[in-house]
Amino acid sequence: MKSGPLVQSLMASGDTLSGSYAMLYAVGRGSVGLIQGLITSIQQLGAALLQPIWGTVSDKIGRKFFMVMGFLTQSLMWGFFMPRAQSAIDVLIVLTFQTLIGTMVLPVWNAWLGDYTTTSDRGRIFGKFGMFASWIALLIFTLVSLYIQEVDPNRADVDSYSIAFRVAGVFYLFAALLVIFIPQIERFRGNTIVNYRAMVAGFFVTRQLGFKDRFRNRVNVMNGDFKRFLIIDGLFRIAWSMAWPIFPYATLSATSGWVELIILQVVVGVSIGLSQFFGGKFSDRFGRRSIIIWTRIFLILPPVLNALGVLQKNPIYLVIANLLVGLTLGATGIAINSLILDTAPKGQESTYFSIYIFVMGIIGFTSSLVMGGILSYFTGNSIPSDQVIAMLLIIATVIRFITWLPYFFLKETKHN
Repeated sequence: MKSGPLVQSLMASGDTLSGSYAMLYAVGRGSVGLIQGLITSIQQLGAALLQPIWGTVSDKIGRKFFMVMGFLTQSLMWGFFMPRAQSAIDVLIVLTFQTLIGTMVLPVWNAWLGDYTTTSDRGRIFGKFGMFASWIALLIFTLVSLYIQEVDPNRADVDSYSIAFRVAGVFYLFAALLVIFIPQIERFRGNTIVNYRAMVAGFFVTRQLGFKDRFRNRVNVMNGDFKRFLIIDGLFRIAWSMAWPIFPYATLSATSGWVELIILQVVVGVSIGLSQFFGGKFSDRFGRRSIIIWTRIFLILPPVLNALGVLQKNPIYLVIANLLVGLTLGATGIAINSLILDTAPKGQESTYFSIYIFVMGIIGFTSSLVMGGILSYFTGNSIPSDQVIAMLLIIATVIRFITWLPYFFLKETKHN
């Protein structure tokens, strides 16, 4: 798939531009307390709710339709609607639609890459694609952010973030157009954009009543190693997502200008690119289990480092935290994608990715929403104080360490 790196680069550029500024934009539009937790959590729930459907149907009729529709939805939501949001509630509504429809891309794209790879070389290929895409996205993010700095040097106008959203919308649009020309594997080649609508409609009309039972049965006969991984990773996701609603406040408290925001993202982007490249190779060589265990440990310290950055008003702690996050996200993501493809039966790759995203999304929604309620308890409808931010982040650090320990019970899925 020669166009794969380009598609992934367009997708990564859009994700980096939109994701880096979305929560800061929400805070600028008045997101506090429970609303902050709801905005964070709805992104997890919205992405999770329809994932089993997107995955199952794409395993039946092919990947292309879902890729095109997902990218077009992302383009519309980020490029057109998000810049027009005038309140935190507006941001919440746009993100809800964006996550419900637009996030169909992720499991389908991973499954599409799985169609063209084997167990022995999967991590290496995922790593190369990921490194190339993350560094292109980093370059785009830096250029766009420098332009925003020229427009709003003092970071005083919340509308400045909209520039990044509009550019992200353009990248998603280009990705949708490019995907149309990528061939599918043999079993999907009879399906075209023209007849997808009838095929999808027929799937839902003829099988709607039995979908719930079939999905439950599929979970019951799911690969045992995959079930074990879901439980263990789900425990860690509780602690991981607990800190998400707090990080935007920490970033705004510890930084004062665009350059600091750019540096934070550059550190994440470079470290993700390197960890994807080497993580993919190491995943193929040493196995998925070892990479997941020893990269997840890097996610334990970022909350306490953010707390130190807030209390001392020193962004260098956030830089170190972002370095650790980047080192783990790239390598762990490659290892997890490879593990899922290792355990998924042929023809059910998207379904397994969707189940994983569904479970993690429900957990992320619940944990983030609980933290939003805790924020409201301490601060009401006000921006939390530095002391409250630091206290909650330290608690999250302790819980992350406790929930990291079960990873030692994972089983290796790579077989030579």
